[in-house]
Amino acid sequence: MSRYAFRAATLILERIERRKVSFDRAFIEIAPSIAPKTHQHLAYEYALNGILYYRAADLLLKREKISGSLRRVCAFRVAFSLLMNKKFGITVDDLKVVSGGLLTGRMLKLLKKIKGITFEDFLKEIPPKKVLGVKYAVPDWLIDELLKVMERRELERLLKATLKPVTWARINTLKSNRKKIAKKIVTLAEIRWDKDYEFMFEIVNGRERVISSSLAKDGFILIHDKGSTVVIDALSPKVGEDILDLASAPGVKTSLIAQMTSDKARILAFDISYNRMREMKNLLRKLNVKNADLTVLDSTKLRMSRRFKKALVDAPCSNTGALSSDPGLRLALRSIVNIDRYANIQYAMLKSAVENLRKGGVMVYSTCSLLPKEGESIVERLEEEYGVVVETDGVLGVPGYKNSRLSSKVRRLFPHINRTTGFFIARIYT
Repeated sequence: MSRYAFRAATLILERIERRKVSFDRAFIEIAPSIAPKTHQHLAYEYALNGILYYRAADLLLKREKISGSLRRVCAFRVAFSLLMNKKFGITVDDLKVVSGGLLTGRMLKLLKKIKGITFEDFLKEIPPKKVLGVKYAVPDWLIDELLKVMERRELERLLKATLKPVTWARINTLKSNRKKIAKKIVTLAEIRWDKDYEFMFEIVNGRERVISSSLAKDGFILIHDKGSTVVIDALSPKVGEDILDLASAPGVKTSLIAQMTSDKARILAFDISYNRMREMKNLLRKLNVKNADLTVLDSTKLRMSRRFKKALVDAPCSNTGALSSDPGLRLALRSIVNIDRYANIQYAMLKSAVENLRKGGVMVYSTCSLLPKEGESIVERLEEEYGVVVETDGVLGVPGYKNSRLSSKVRRLFPHINRTTGFFIARIYT
């Protein structure tokens, strides 16, 4: 067992919760401090394991009335998880040695007390209404919201799938020939080609090698969920079209529009964040996207001098659908998210899109959210107030939630059904 990896894992969890950053970003920020470098992979594993058991660890601390700084709590989460997951073969004595003072005496005493208990035994001791949340490391408020729209058995299938994330990637045909890149990819990792999009592939084994490869660093391939490709496929961008992208940063979907049109559509991309737009500019340059005009702007106040045929509204949301692709969200979403705030922003952006589209125009509205307030409810309201037509035939996915009157006219992607991030997708005609 590694003292360096244990401390780094603790700092990764602390950074996620304190700064609300993604798991990968927290790892990248902490990784340079891990010495020797060979311990980085172990730190990654320890941190991921700590997140998957954090709910149980927190309940245990609360039950025993043990408190401490956020860093000490994160250290306990990592320690508890390493005891629970028998594949690591770690003992309490090991933890005492490697924790370097991060674990208090009471915490170590508690770990000794529960060293013979399995995670399944622990789950039997907690109230039934908390079992799903603790078992799958998901906040109770999200469990309660999802039980309003799906059966418990279906929800458990979904949550179970989030524990086994699928890593998708795409070949960037704006930089090279697909066959040439494909030959190099198969030397790096075990992959599975997607049956729907020839430039998409699943990384079955060797994710870290692909991410750190020159192919990824130089923009010949890009790691992103298949769901993003489905969103742009729903928009069906064509060569020569002018397309509005109202929430474009960090630029993955903008680059997909460019790739699907051989960079021969003109993309007018807007985002409210200067920093995110700066990162997007760097990404598009790396991917060889040239026909996109980037503007820092609040899209809810967009007023173009002419009307357009197509628009993309991939709106900011709670990210509840991305639990599988970003384990850090399990911590970041601990506190109840202000869903109404996100819903209001999304509706304002859709109104703006309607007002800037010509009659007969089309927009695609998408969110990586599992919540109907960031999907079906928004589209129902837009239809009532603006008389738009919602029709999403031919788009991959399953119908929306059954309690929506527009269920058959929208699409949802789920990790347990489609092996993607959770997405809501609606194609809307003005």
